[in-house]
Amino acid sequence: KNLEEGRCLHAGIKRTDLSRDSYLNNLLIAMYGRHGSPADARDVFDKLGASTTIFSWNLLITAFVSSAKTQDAAAAFSRMPQHDVVSWNAVLSAYTRSGRTPMARQLFDSMPQRSVVSWTTMITAYTESRHLSNAKSFFYKMPQHNKTGLLEKVVILFDRVPQCNMSSCNSTLVAYVQCGYLDQAHKLFARIPDRDLASWSIMILGCAGNRQERLALEHFGEMLLEGIKCDEITMLGVLSACNHLGLIQEGVSYFVMMVAELGIDPFVEHFSSLVDLLARVGQLREAHDLLRNMPFVPDPAACCSMLGACRTHGDVELGAYTAANEEFGIEPHHPSPYLLLSSM
Repeated sequence: KNLEEGRCLHAGIKRTDLSRDSYLNNLLIAMYGRHGSPADARDVFDKLGASTTIFSWNLLITAFVSSAKTQDAAAAFSRMPQHDVVSWNAVLSAYTRSGRTPMARQLFDSMPQRSVVSWTTMITAYTESRHLSNAKSFFYKMPQHNKTGLLEKVVILFDRVPQCNMSSCNSTLVAYVQCGYLDQAHKLFARIPDRDLASWSIMILGCAGNRQERLALEHFGEMLLEGIKCDEITMLGVLSACNHLGLIQEGVSYFVMMVAELGIDPFVEHFSSLVDLLARVGQLREAHDLLRNMPFVPDPAACCSMLGACRTHGDVELGAYTAANEEFGIEPHHPSPYLLLSSM
């Protein structure tokens, strides 16, 4: 129940033959890890000697991670004779929890095998560090192949959780919406008793990315009615839904509400989404003005959207000006803008 009782139990075990039982010692490592005593966990681990297994190593790393001992976790990982996906995910979590997102990304890229936990760990890290474009990119880049196999693994893991905690529910939601299984996602979403910001954002982004844009906007309205305060990620999903539906008045209104009412500072991705929306519906001058006056260097995607709209609506002059002006951030060696310009 607490660390002192655990130590007393451990002291009693040491006086019996059970002290050599590897399974029991693994339980002790886990117990010390849960109660924030990685030094005791390491002491038990060291005494296992040749009886250590990959399970023992994973428990030790988890104990270090739980106590924010990132360097110790990484050092244990490097000493392991072999790794499994649990080992990789534990160290990945250590890096993201300590704010070392670039190191986490390097580790993620070197992983021989990734699970849904690996992907959601990175998505959460990028979200919390306000790297919105990376979070969105990871959300949509989760493997599309073998969808059924991925979902089966997620559901099995989810069913093993004795009680639906928020983390397991949200991880399963991500897997469902990423694979396009919106019906299953909505059933699970309805079962979550106290949905948090992440739950709502996952559903809004998932619906917006799976051609259920109006449902995304409905969820956004429900979210506000429940008093959940949205963030930058949520608003990306909302603006994306408006963009795909061509709802210019709603898109502009949501953008204004985000800034004026919700106090959210827009990022370049929000401006780019609004530029794309204005350009798509033919309001090229307004889109151009926003592209020119946004407090960021426009990203290439927004500039390409602008050029594509100029081609569609036959405004060669504005397209040529956008492509030639350095302030729009078009990369000189990026071929897409010039291909669009040449086709006008």
